[in-house]
Amino acid sequence: MRLLASLFYFGYFAAMGTLFPFLNLYYQQSGMTTEQIGVLAALPPLTVLVAAPLWGSLADAFGLHRRLLPLTVFGTALPALALTRVDTFPLLALCALAYAFFNAPIIPLADNVALEILGDRRDEYGRLRIWGAVSYGITAVAAGGLADRLGMRTAFVGFATLMALTGLVALRLPAPSRLARQAYLSALRGLSSNPRWLVFLAVVFLAGVSLAIYQNYLVIFMTGLGASAALYGIAIAAASVSELPVYALGQRLLRRLKPSGLLLAALAAFLVRGLIYSLITDPAWAVAAQLLHGLSFSALWIAAVVYAAQIAPRGLGASALGIMNATQFGLAAAAGALVGASVYALAGPARTFQLAAGLALVGLALFAASERRATEAAASVAP
Repeated sequence: MRLLASLFYFGYFAAMGTLFPFLNLYYQQSGMTTEQIGVLAALPPLTVLVAAPLWGSLADAFGLHRRLLPLTVFGTALPALALTRVDTFPLLALCALAYAFFNAPIIPLADNVALEILGDRRDEYGRLRIWGAVSYGITAVAAGGLADRLGMRTAFVGFATLMALTGLVALRLPAPSRLARQAYLSALRGLSSNPRWLVFLAVVFLAGVSLAIYQNYLVIFMTGLGASAALYGIAIAAASVSELPVYALGQRLLRRLKPSGLLLAALAAFLVRGLIYSLITDPAWAVAAQLLHGLSFSALWIAAVVYAAQIAPRGLGASALGIMNATQFGLAAAAGALVGASVYALAGPARTFQLAAGLALVGLALFAASERRATEAAASVAP
């Protein structure tokens, strides 16, 4: 079963690597303004904000994990292909929303299955997730080169093909455990009132806004400095390569630092990353700066997945991960896209990346204070 989970991550992120890094560039080439690109980049995350918890709750409450995961994987391919057939802002927005609706729950559902497969060895999650980093880097480079030669639409065809193959793998994955309906509702209420969970979501939001700014506007920033699509593909590959040691060493990092400590380290890396981007004047240096992606995003991700799984009651995994994804890739991603577009247009890229760094700093301080209070509270009740 671990092999199937690894294959799923490999296929899904291979598909994402062909398309996601180039979406905003495709919108720009389709004649969209910076403000319209900001709206198009924000619409899918807003859909994720609703869709990810909705799909996750349906899966947990009714035991539909095995049906919903393949359905959403196959369903994501069609709207992506439709994006290549339209060129007006309203139709692009409609297709982007449909794409986001089906794509929203895929990783929460898959992560929940992966954690179920791992059982008590959740700290080995990185060993499964690493294959997504490998495939993302490979296909980002390939897609960038093909886009320069054959046009941006080839990325959409590659995405749909890889998603279809990933859907076949999803059909073979096991179903996680489920709770009775009343127990599910009670567990959900308990999670929603947990102060540590609420602070965690706030921190995930701040990190998500920072990440969204980097992901949405780095390609436009690099293009403005004279970078080609191929060079941006190399930048994405550099980011993916930087993920490999973090995922490979994830078990050791989690055992040494614990999920909370690793999350703090990731927030610090987000801070440094934004400051470096703000100083860049040569696109080649952006490729080097992308090597911080592993220490920021990947470390944050494995820490957050395990942290959320520790807090969530058993049987509530898909819901908890869906809420976490909705916060980071829904609400935060939309905020990052919209705020980033406004700041980028008014103040330029340097101030935009400095804003992202500042948000990471706020998240770092907030989470450190929360964990310190939790530690002190636990010590006060210890015998």
